[in-house]
Amino acid sequence: MTGAKAQFDYSGNIVLVTGAGSGISKAVAMAFADAGATVLAVDRNADAVTALAETIREQGGLAQSFAANISSSAEVDTLMTHIIQQFGRVDCAFNGAGVGSPIGGTIVDYEDDHWDQVMNVNLRGMFLCLRAEIRQMQKQGGGNIINVASIGGERATPKAPAYIASKHGVIGLTRATAIDHATENIRINAICPGYIGGTAMMDSFIEKDPEARTALMNSSIPLGRLGQTNDVAETALWLCSGAASFVTGATIFVDGGLSAK
Repeated sequence: MTGAKAQFDYSGNIVLVTGAGSGISKAVAMAFADAGATVLAVDRNADAVTALAETIREQGGLAQSFAANISSSAEVDTLMTHIIQQFGRVDCAFNGAGVGSPIGGTIVDYEDDHWDQVMNVNLRGMFLCLRAEIRQMQKQGGGNIINVASIGGERATPKAPAYIASKHGVIGLTRATAIDHATENIRINAICPGYIGGTAMMDSFIEKDPEARTALMNSSIPLGRLGQTNDVAETALWLCSGAASFVTGATIFVDGGLSAK
């Protein structure tokens, strides 16, 4: 645990985290638990998310795991029904489930299923989770939602057309829903991570030549280092807190200054 409760107290809050089996969402789940929240950890990998919930409980936190495919409307609706039956509300939601590019080519190399694989999780899944979360938050009188986009939601990188398009879509969806539901005490923001170590996407890139690729990443980032999953987690804790009560529809880059170049 990170000692997050010293800065933020989420005691009594119910926090939903998707993609919690690994990477950024795992760190976010642990940070909210450390800050006193009851974490509802969701991932399609049942073993990974069960292990996370067990770790949180062993460290004195409160957590329950749920296995679900967020690209399935039926599974998302069933998930939310179970959560409300057991916990009665969702105070904060961190929509972190996502996938990278299935191939390394340009758009002419994509088959239909390559495109659909990315869009079904990154954009359709975001839509389904947002819809379920907002419907519940309307009933309970408010809440906070964070959607994970990417630095690729603002700029393009080569040979990742579906991923880039999906993350641009997440930012647009965040802004649209934030405006539509601002008067309902529902704040909706996007976090755009840059190069973050400890994630499957970055680890798979670095492992081919760890020293050279890490040096390349570090030299391109103004702060001179790769980000860590806790950098994103601490931003999420702030963004869902009262300290950010006038922030909605925002796109927050956690990228060491890379997007400023």
